[in-house]
Order: sequence, then structure tokens, then C-alpha cells
Amino acid sequence: MAKGLRKVIVLASQEAWYPGFRTTLATVRAGEWASTEELRAQQRDRLVLMLRFALDNVPYYRRILSCTQITSCDTWAPPALALFPIVRREDLKKNPSDFVPRGRRSMWDRNGASHGTTGTPLSYRLSRHDRAVGLALLYRGWGYAGYSPGDSVVVLAGRSLGSVSGLWHHRLGDVVRNMVKLSAFDMTDEALDDYVAHINRAKPHYIRGYPTAIQALAERIQRACAAVWQPRAVFTTAETLLPTMRDRISSTFGCPVFDGYGLNDGGVSAYECEEHAGLHIDTERALLEVIDEQGMPLENGIGRIIATTLTNHAMPLIRYDTGDIGEISKDPCPCGRPRPLLKAIRGRSTDILVTPEGKLVHGWFFMALFGELCQGVQEFRVIQESISDLSILLVPTTDFDSAVPDFVLRAVKELSPGWVVRIQTVDALSRTEGGKMKFVESKVKAVDYVT
Repeated sequence: MAKGLRKVIVLASQEAWYPGFRTTLATVRAGEWASTEELRAQQRDRLVLMLRFALDNVPYYRRILSCTQITSCDTWAPPALALFPIVRREDLKKNPSDFVPRGRRSMWDRNGASHGTTGTPLSYRLSRHDRAVGLALLYRGWGYAGYSPGDSVVVLAGRSLGSVSGLWHHRLGDVVRNMVKLSAFDMTDEALDDYVAHINRAKPHYIRGYPTAIQALAERIQRACAAVWQPRAVFTTAETLLPTMRDRISSTFGCPVFDGYGLNDGGVSAYECEEHAGLHIDTERALLEVIDEQGMPLENGIGRIIATTLTNHAMPLIRYDTGDIGEISKDPCPCGRPRPLLKAIRGRSTDILVTPEGKLVHGWFFMALFGELCQGVQEFRVIQESISDLSILLVPTTDFDSAVPDFVLRAVKELSPGWVVRIQTVDALSRTEGGKMKFVESKVKAVDYVT
């Protein structure tokens, strides 16, 4: 199909699903080179509207209004954010209805599931307009690498980047967007060889996925001395992209790697441009703060990433703790785009496990398992102690389903009959000094067990 026609079909389908999407995309693209002053003014205006809406309509924030120093006049400027308490995932999990506006009954709102880099599964709601803005920002971010709607993309990931299930509407959406999804949850050598063959047949413009999954594919290509199609670029997201990963992926596929950061629950996103000097923070959908230990915003330095949604009226979140650690910089990017930069994302990594049969299993398999299929699991941790031993620790909630351990055992055994699996419920899980927890950890070097 001709590229021009494919682009028309993609944009027409997005317009049908998100009325006004073309205008939203045009507005977002026009803001790519907006001045710092323009960006701040636009974000301030959106913030004022969202704060007013939340204080008037959302039970959680109405209670805050009645028992804190916040007044209507305080909400007219971004510094008022410091008066709002930080919302944590535990707050959302305990009382999710407290964050839904009174009387909200939109058929176009959609439920989402965050598999969370902290090991704490979370459900949330997104408005139709918010999803449209997020998609427009994705297209703009990919555009830094030359992407145009309709360009072909092969995705190596799991549910957090789109379902790999066989549901007809997912399949139809992939076909329309010229996208093929490959699973990172079941990466045998045979499967990885099939993925290489598919890439060579499809000749995609771009490849996207988890850094660890794409690195595993690159390592397989190098071990097998296989030839592979060279895309224009590789997009990575959802995990920390280490320099060694970037080098391995870039050298294997013969193209640059563009990193990205984003999460739907908080609405924040950032994308790397052609200078690879950091990730340009999007300001249209959310206000992103990096705060120090005292909760004060940083202009330079490392701290917790806090998000305030600006377009999601289905579940407004003000000063939401994303659970991620980031390094922010006010240094300008050589490309000239005036947006603030995230120099690095820290604490967003997971290991790849290896089964006794030599199969590679991406750690996000367990995020999907516990985030979407298991009721009553507050947190979890998976540790591969040896090639054959797997330990799973669960922190149950009050509505924990006693059938969960058996369900998890069956799911894991389907991946590898050879694993000896121990499942244990515990009261709490330990954290690192930075407050993070590596929810999937392997003490086994996969390279020692794969051919």
C-alpha cells in the first residue's frame, strides 16, 4: 500500500475513534518548537483549569480543600501545587472511587492497568480526550526519529505496550496502524529466530520494545551470525536503557536507538531526539516534577518523578508519585527544542529469566500476570535463585483470593515445567535506599544457558 494512502487511513481511523484528533495532532506538532515562555503559559492555563475541576468535583480533593490552607485563589498558579499532598499508588488502590469526579458516567472513559515498575499493580481511568492527546504526543515523539503515521512498526513487548492477545479489535487496530506485536514473554531461541525471520520479511520502518527484550533479540542475532533487516531506528521504553544496551542494539540493527519514557496513569511522557542528549519532556498532557527528599521541585538533579494530569478529567491526579526516579536538567538540548530534559530514568529495570529448557522469559510477564489476572496482590517479587529454582513472594490485600498461588503456579509451569517454584505470602517486601524494589530479579546469567 502506498505510504500516502496508509497515512490517510491511519489518521482517518484515529479521527473516527477520537473526534478532533487531526486538530489535536496539529496543535501538538505546532508546539514542538514553541518558546519556553509559551510552553509555561500554556501549561499554567491547563493547570489552573484542572485544579479548579478537581477541587470542585473530585471527592479526594474536595476533602483536601476543606482541611488545608488551599483556597480558590491559591489554585491560580503552579506554586500552589506545593500545598497539595503527594498521592501514592497505595492511596489510589485503597479508595479508587475517591479520585473519580462526582457523577462521571462517560461511556468513552476507559480502564487501564499499570503494571508498575515498583511491583504494585494499579487500575486507573482515562478520558477519551486524554488518550487522544497521549497518542498525538507519541506520534510527535516518534517523529524525532522521522516517524510518520502509517510507517510500519514491529513491537517486541507485552501488555504495557499494547495487548499481544488475539482479540479482534486489538488485531484490527494493529492492522490499521501498520503494527505487528511480538511477545517478550516466551523468547526461546526458536521464537527469536522466528522474530528475525518476520522482521526480514516485513522490513519494518521501526522496531519498538523493552530494552532488555530487544537486547536479547540482538544477542541471539549475534550468536547465530544471522543477517537482519536494518530499520530506520529502534524505539525503547518502559525500562532503563543502559549504555551497553544501546550500543548492542544499535550495532546489531545498524541504526540509532531513541529512548522514551511514559506512563498513562500519570500522563507524563518524554522522548529522545536526534541529539540523544536527554528526553524532551512533554508539557501538554501532564506537569512533570522531579522533587528532592523534602518534596521541593528540582531544576537540576536526581529525585522522584511526580505527575499532575492536565487533560484526564476521568481521574484527575495532582502530585502523583509515579514510583520512578529521574534526573532533570535545565541545560538546553543542542537540537534547539526549548523543552526541559530528563537526562536519565533510574530504577526502571527488570531482569530476563532463563528456564531450565533454555527459554528466555521477560520479567514483565509477571507484571501482566499479577497486574491483570490475580486479585488481591498488593505487591510481589520474583527471584530466580538458580537455573531451576524460582521464588515468588506475595504481599496479600484483605481481598486476597486463596486460589491465586495455584493459578500462578500453573501459569509459571506452562512456561517451564522444569522450574521448581516456591510461592510465599509475606507482610512486606524490602526496598532499596531509593525506595525502589526490583520486582523481578535473576541471579542466573542467561548467557551461560542459551546457545
